[in-house]
Amino acid sequence: MLKPFSKASIAVLLVFAMPFVLSGCSQKDSASSDATAPQLSISDIKQEVQESWMPTQFLAQASFRSDKHLDLKPVKEESSYRQIAFRCAQDSPSPVSIWLRHGNELRRLAEIGACGSDAGLHIVGLSTSLFPQAEQALFIANDDTRIAAVVFETNQETPL
Repeated sequence: MLKPFSKASIAVLLVFAMPFVLSGCSQKDSASSDATAPQLSISDIKQEVQESWMPTQFLAQASFRSDKHLDLKPVKEESSYRQIAFRCAQDSPSPVSIWLRHGNELRRLAEIGACGSDAGLHIVGLSTSLFPQAEQALFIANDDTRIAAVVFETNQETPL
């Protein structure tokens, strides 16, 4: 007699829980669309990079949430610089780390304490002579962090 009662209880709970589950899904979907908002636009970042850095080639680009690795194209020259331009937004302040990886070797480029509300463009980089064969750029961030990033090669150490 207890079995039919427990099935009925489960059915009632599911009926009442469904709106909450569905509303959580729609919130997650709308939050993930924030990554494509104008302040986190790949095309805006590329335009700023082209105006300030004179890139010789773009190595990777992506908009994403949380942790991510970007596979990199090989660089043209070892006397150039590999730069990562990115913007990020967060629901709550937390650190974001950026690394380069080659095989089992990792090189940390930067760690920012939190993404600012100003949506400013962050640029971190490294001379390719110091880490020439990097295969990936790694971003380590909390789940509520949205990032748009462009990795590029340039012959300049600093912007124009």
